[in-house]
Amino acid sequence: MRNPRRVTSSLILVVTVSVLPMIDSLFFISESMTQDRMLQGHVFESHSGITSQFDCYRKCNASGNCYSMNYHPTTGLCELSCNCHLVVPNDFVYSLHTKYFMIRQCQVLQCSFETATFLHFPRRSVEDKIIFVEPFFSLTTFTISMWIQPDMEGSTFHAVLSYATTAIDNELNVYIKNPMINVAINNVALKSNGRKNLIGRWHHVCVTWKNDDGKIAVYLDCEKINDGTLKRGHVITKGALILGQEQDGYMERFDKDQTYKGNLTSLNIWDRVFTADEIKELSASYHTLQGNVVKWSDLKQRTHGEIQALCDPICPPFGVVSHT
Repeated sequence: MRNPRRVTSSLILVVTVSVLPMIDSLFFISESMTQDRMLQGHVFESHSGITSQFDCYRKCNASGNCYSMNYHPTTGLCELSCNCHLVVPNDFVYSLHTKYFMIRQCQVLQCSFETATFLHFPRRSVEDKIIFVEPFFSLTTFTISMWIQPDMEGSTFHAVLSYATTAIDNELNVYIKNPMINVAINNVALKSNGRKNLIGRWHHVCVTWKNDDGKIAVYLDCEKINDGTLKRGHVITKGALILGQEQDGYMERFDKDQTYKGNLTSLNIWDRVFTADEIKELSASYHTLQGNVVKWSDLKQRTHGEIQALCDPICPPFGVVSHT
C-alpha cells in the first residue's frame, strides 16, 4: 500500500458565518491535511457537487458538529465527520486523490484598528478602501510585501494596491485574477501566473523593483514566479495610494467589479530591494517588519466604508478526531 502524504498547514482560512453588514466575529479554520487517505465510519453528513475544498470547509463550519472531513476532488464529494465515538487506526483507509482534513475552528473578534492584525473587506463596493495621500515624495526602488486572502472569482482583475498621480492613474498597481498576479508601473504591466489557487487561502505576495536597471520580480509564497524589466530610469512621484480599489483617475472613478474582497494584512513598502533570504523571512510570518516608506500600522487606520478590523485568532487544540 502506498504511504499517505501528510501536509500540515500553518496558515488559516477564513469562513464568514454572519450575513450582517457588520459582523461580531469570524471563524477561521486551521487544518492538518493527509493526502490519499480518508476516515471511514464517522461520516454524519455528505455533500455532492463540491468544486473546492474551501466549499467543503464552509459545509463543515455550517454543520456545527464537524471535526474532520474527507474531500474527493475527482468526484466533488465532501464527507463531514464528527467526534461522536472513538477513532481507531483501522478507520483510516487508502483512497487515491482523497484529502483528509482535521479541522479546528478559531474565533476571531473585531477589535480597534490600532490593535488589529487583519483587515476584512466584506463586499464588492467602491466605498470600501484604504486611502493614503502622498505617502512619499518620490520612489526609485521598492520592495512591497503583503499577505492576501482573496474571496472573489471572475474574469476581471481585482486591485489590491493602486497608486496614482495627477498625471498617471496606473503609476503602480498590484492586481489579482486567480491564479494571475499582475504588477504595473507607469501603465506597463508584468503578468505572472501564480500556478496555484489564490482563493480562500492566505498567500504572501512580494514585489521588488529598482529603476537603475528596471529589474522587477514577483514572489508568491517565497517562490519567484516571474521577473523582467519595467520602466528603466522611471521615478514614481508623489500621489495617492489606495488599497482595495483601482483608480481610473486620481482618487476617483472606481469600478465595483475591480474591487478587492477578502482579507489583507501586513502590507509594507521599503525603499530598497530585499534579498531572497529577506523575502523568505517575510513569507514566514505575517508578524513582520514595518516598512520605512509605508507601514501597515499606518495603513490600517486609514480605512473607509465597512472594512472590519480583526485581531489574532484564538484557536483551541485540534479535535479528538486524529489521523495519527
